[in-house]
Amino acid sequence: MAQVKEELLNAVKDCQKAMQAIQVELGAIALAELRKEALLAAYKEQQTKVQEATDAIRSEYGDGSVDLESGEFTPESGAEVVEE
Repeated sequence: MAQVKEELLNAVKDCQKAMQAIQVELGAIALAELRKEALLAAYKEQQTKVQEATDAIRSEYGDGSVDLESGEFTPESGAEVVEE
């Protein structure tokens, strides 16, 4: 039986290692894409919730802006403030 030259064996081994590294990276990319889709869906859900909360504020207090830190509502100029 003939012995294959070391340099040829190493060339094949190096290619196989590179291919394995590429497969691992492709797997990571595929997982990242799945995660991206989940994050985009979660982001859209939060946008909807913000819109619902904003609509509720507008319905209760009228048009204006809210300082999210203090909770202070400032009506738009010319808008009536709804107070309870």
